[in-house]
Amino acid sequence: MLELFEDFREGDVIFQTTNSRQAEAIRLTTKSLYTHIGIVYESEEGLYVYESNRSVRTRSLRAVIESGIDQKYVVKRLIECDRLLTDKAIANMKKVGDQYLGRLYDSFFEWSDERFYCSELVWKIFDEGLGIKLCELKELRDYDLDQTLINRLKDKFNENIPWQEEVVTPIDIFNSKYLVEVFSNE
Repeated sequence: MLELFEDFREGDVIFQTTNSRQAEAIRLTTKSLYTHIGIVYESEEGLYVYESNRSVRTRSLRAVIESGIDQKYVVKRLIECDRLLTDKAIANMKKVGDQYLGRLYDSFFEWSDERFYCSELVWKIFDEGLGIKLCELKELRDYDLDQTLINRLKDKFNENIPWQEEVVTPIDIFNSKYLVEVFSNE
């Protein structure tokens, strides 16, 4: 049965575990349960999540939660959200995200604005929309990559894997000093 947190606010970040080959590679690489994140917003139709999953898109909060393993999720909120997440700030975050709508998912974790993976999208929306870098970026070489992922990267980059590529993962953002947990059903 779906357990829905009752006090969602715009700008909340939702973390969950999903089930896919990409999610498994992320779990193995980051040693974290969290493989997907997005930002919660409100509209006249209700709560939705801005995410990169197949492409940059919005999806109902309910659909996002239901797509996670066992419908488990964690919600984190920006510290000092009442001061920082004004209507103008939320509108700015949405504007930043809207420019990326429809961009394809980036399964190779390249740091560009052509394709996006979920944590890259969240990080950039907070950075460009609020001027808050949720965490320090790491380099691809900082992670203990799963062999399957290494092989995929070798196929894409012809053995010239860009080890210096900037990367951010769901667990990096989960551990942000700027976010505080407000809900977990794990």
